[in-house]
Amino acid sequence: MIRNLASEEFVKAVRQERDELLDVYFNSNKNSLVQSLIESMELEPSKRAILKEIIKTSLADGFSILLNGLEGNTFLGEKQQGYTVEDEEGNIISDGNIGELTDIYLHEKQIII
Repeated sequence: MIRNLASEEFVKAVRQERDELLDVYFNSNKNSLVQSLIESMELEPSKRAILKEIIKTSLADGFSILLNGLEGNTFLGEKQQGYTVEDEEGNIISDGNIGELTDIYLHEKQIII
């Protein structure tokens, strides 16, 4: 299967956003409400690691639903329809591969193509 580079880069950018959010939430040098709430829990390192994995998975699930919803692969709210997503140069990003790409880049599954 040939992948659209624009869709792959788009999903990679979403993963980068997820990773940056995790850094903000779990890095004590950053200031955010989520980070403050996590710090207030005073978790031991093993529990903190579990919480980080829960949040990472939750973000991946949420982003996956949004990305798949844009392609019409799942419902967004009460509607299931596809949307055309283009980059600034007019390249179509939603090409039918976003579901597979979210599995690879957000859920970090090994996909054999």
